[in-house]
Amino acid sequence: MPYAVTHIIIPMLIVAIYRDYFAKHKFSKFYVVIAGIAGLLPDIDIILYWIINLFKYTPINMVHRWIFHTVFLPMIFFIIALAIPKKRMLFFMIGFGASMHLLLDYLFSGYIRPFYPFLLKQYGLNLFGGTEMGNSILLGMDAILLTLWLWWEYKRKRIKDFV
Repeated sequence: MPYAVTHIIIPMLIVAIYRDYFAKHKFSKFYVVIAGIAGLLPDIDIILYWIINLFKYTPINMVHRWIFHTVFLPMIFFIIALAIPKKRMLFFMIGFGASMHLLLDYLFSGYIRPFYPFLLKQYGLNLFGGTEMGNSILLGMDAILLTLWLWWEYKRKRIKDFV
Protein backbone atom coordinates (compact mmCIF):
# COMPACT_ATOMS: atom_id res chain seq x y z
CA MET A 1 0.00 0.00 0.00
CA PRO A 2 1.18 3.56 -0.49
CA TYR A 3 2.53 4.89 2.77
CA ALA A 4 1.20 7.72 4.95
CA VAL A 5 3.09 10.56 3.26
CA THR A 6 1.64 9.63 -0.14
CA HIS A 7 -1.87 9.32 1.31
CA ILE A 8 -1.55 12.80 2.84
CA ILE A 9 0.30 14.72 0.13
CA ILE A 10 -1.60 13.55 -2.98
CA PRO A 11 -5.00 14.89 -1.77
CA MET A 12 -3.33 18.03 -0.39
CA LEU A 13 -1.52 18.64 -3.66
CA ILE A 14 -4.64 18.17 -5.78
CA VAL A 15 -6.73 20.45 -3.54
CA ALA A 16 -3.94 23.05 -3.31
CA ILE A 17 -3.54 23.15 -7.10
CA TYR A 18 -7.31 23.42 -7.52
CA ARG A 19 -7.49 26.18 -4.89
CA ASP A 20 -4.60 28.19 -6.33
CA TYR A 21 -5.23 27.87 -10.06
CA PHE A 22 -8.93 27.19 -10.54
CA ALA A 23 -10.85 28.36 -7.45
CA LYS A 24 -8.69 31.49 -7.13
CA HIS A 25 -8.30 31.14 -3.34
CA LYS A 26 -12.06 31.04 -2.68
CA PHE A 27 -11.56 28.65 0.22
CA SER A 28 -9.13 28.49 3.11
CA LYS A 29 -5.86 26.55 3.25
CA PHE A 30 -7.46 24.82 6.22
CA TYR A 31 -9.42 22.68 3.75
CA VAL A 32 -6.21 21.72 1.94
CA VAL A 33 -4.88 20.33 5.22
CA ILE A 34 -8.20 18.61 6.01
CA ALA A 35 -8.12 16.82 2.64
CA GLY A 36 -4.60 15.62 3.40
CA ILE A 37 -5.40 14.35 6.88
CA ALA A 38 -8.54 12.67 5.54
CA GLY A 39 -6.28 10.84 3.10
CA LEU A 40 -5.33 8.65 6.07
CA LEU A 41 -8.90 8.01 7.21
CA PRO A 42 -9.41 4.56 5.61
CA ASP A 43 -6.34 3.29 7.47
CA ILE A 44 -8.07 3.88 10.80
CA ASP A 45 -8.59 0.12 10.78
CA ILE A 46 -4.89 -0.22 11.64
CA ILE A 47 -5.73 1.22 15.07
CA LEU A 48 -8.47 -1.40 15.32
CA TYR A 49 -5.85 -4.04 14.45
CA TRP A 50 -3.60 -2.81 17.29
CA ILE A 51 -6.46 -2.96 19.77
CA ILE A 52 -7.55 -6.46 18.73
CA ASN A 53 -3.96 -7.67 19.03
CA LEU A 54 -3.77 -6.51 22.64
CA PHE A 55 -6.13 -9.38 23.42
CA LYS A 56 -5.61 -11.96 20.70
CA TYR A 57 -3.14 -12.29 17.85
CA THR A 58 -4.86 -11.57 14.56
CA PRO A 59 -3.08 -11.21 11.20
CA ILE A 60 -3.32 -7.68 9.80
CA ASN A 61 -4.96 -8.91 6.59
CA MET A 62 -7.94 -10.06 8.69
CA VAL A 63 -8.60 -6.45 9.77
CA HIS A 64 -6.96 -4.02 7.33
CA ARG A 65 -8.75 -3.06 4.10
CA TRP A 66 -12.09 -4.56 5.01
CA ILE A 67 -14.44 -2.14 6.77
CA PHE A 68 -13.02 1.27 5.88
CA HIS A 69 -11.60 0.63 2.41
CA THR A 70 -15.01 0.82 0.77
CA VAL A 71 -16.78 3.42 -1.33
CA PHE A 72 -19.23 3.80 1.54
CA LEU A 73 -16.75 5.69 3.75
CA PRO A 74 -16.27 8.67 1.40
CA MET A 75 -19.91 8.42 0.32
CA ILE A 76 -21.01 9.03 3.93
CA PHE A 77 -19.02 12.27 4.00
CA PHE A 78 -20.31 13.40 0.60
CA ILE A 79 -23.89 12.82 1.79
CA ILE A 80 -23.21 14.76 5.00
CA ALA A 81 -21.74 17.57 2.85
CA LEU A 82 -25.00 17.76 0.92
CA ALA A 83 -27.10 17.58 4.09
CA ILE A 84 -25.27 20.29 6.06
CA PRO A 85 -24.68 23.30 3.79
CA LYS A 86 -22.71 25.26 6.41
CA LYS A 87 -20.18 22.42 6.68
CA ARG A 88 -20.30 21.42 3.02
CA MET A 89 -16.65 22.18 2.23
CA LEU A 90 -15.35 20.42 5.36
CA PHE A 91 -17.20 17.17 4.70
CA PHE A 92 -16.51 17.33 0.97
CA MET A 93 -12.77 17.54 1.67
CA ILE A 94 -12.95 14.61 4.07
CA GLY A 95 -14.77 12.57 1.43
CA PHE A 96 -12.26 13.64 -1.21
CA GLY A 97 -9.26 12.67 0.94
CA ALA A 98 -10.77 9.27 1.73
CA SER A 99 -11.58 8.73 -1.97
CA MET A 100 -8.00 9.50 -2.95
CA HIS A 101 -6.78 6.94 -0.42
CA LEU A 102 -8.92 4.25 -2.04
CA LEU A 103 -7.71 5.23 -5.50
CA LEU A 104 -4.04 5.11 -4.45
CA ASP A 105 -4.44 1.69 -2.81
CA TYR A 106 -6.33 0.42 -5.87
CA LEU A 107 -3.62 1.63 -8.25
CA PHE A 108 -0.40 0.86 -6.46
CA SER A 109 -0.55 -1.94 -3.95
CA GLY A 110 -2.84 -4.77 -3.16
CA TYR A 111 -6.55 -4.81 -3.56
CA ILE A 112 -9.59 -3.13 -2.07
CA ARG A 113 -13.10 -4.44 -1.55
CA PRO A 114 -15.02 -1.30 -2.52
CA PHE A 115 -18.48 -2.77 -1.97
CA TYR A 116 -17.87 -4.74 1.23
CA PRO A 117 -19.98 -6.11 2.99
CA PHE A 118 -22.33 -6.50 0.02
CA LEU A 119 -19.72 -7.90 -2.34
CA LEU A 120 -16.45 -9.55 -1.32
CA LYS A 121 -14.82 -9.19 -4.73
CA GLN A 122 -11.42 -7.49 -4.65
CA TYR A 123 -10.24 -4.92 -7.16
CA GLY A 124 -6.81 -3.45 -7.74
CA LEU A 125 -4.12 -2.93 -10.34
CA ASN A 126 -1.43 -3.75 -7.77
CA LEU A 127 1.23 -1.96 -9.82
CA PHE A 128 3.91 -2.08 -7.11
CA GLY A 129 2.58 -4.43 -4.46
CA GLY A 130 3.84 -7.63 -3.01
CA THR A 131 7.51 -7.50 -3.94
CA GLU A 132 10.59 -6.09 -2.29
CA MET A 133 11.18 -3.86 -5.33
CA GLY A 134 7.56 -2.70 -5.28
CA ASN A 135 7.80 -1.79 -1.61
CA SER A 136 11.02 0.13 -2.24
CA ILE A 137 9.26 2.05 -5.04
CA LEU A 138 6.42 2.96 -2.66
CA LEU A 139 8.92 4.12 -0.02
CA GLY A 140 10.77 6.12 -2.68
CA MET A 141 7.48 7.64 -3.82
CA ASP A 142 6.90 8.89 -0.26
CA ALA A 143 10.35 10.49 -0.14
CA ILE A 144 10.04 12.06 -3.59
CA LEU A 145 6.54 13.43 -2.95
CA LEU A 146 7.56 14.94 0.38
CA THR A 147 10.65 16.53 -1.16
CA LEU A 148 8.70 17.91 -4.14
CA TRP A 149 5.95 19.24 -1.85
CA LEU A 150 8.45 21.04 0.36
CA TRP A 151 10.27 22.44 -2.69
CA TRP A 152 6.99 23.67 -4.20
CA GLU A 153 6.02 25.38 -0.95
CA TYR A 154 9.49 26.93 -0.67
CA LYS A 155 9.40 28.28 -4.24
CA ARG A 156 5.95 29.74 -3.67
CA LYS A 157 7.35 31.33 -0.49
CA ARG A 158 4.65 29.63 1.55
CA ILE A 159 6.73 27.13 3.47
CA LYS A 160 5.91 29.04 6.66
CA ASP A 161 2.23 28.27 6.09
CA PHE A 162 2.87 24.60 6.85
CA VAL A 163 5.45 24.92 9.65
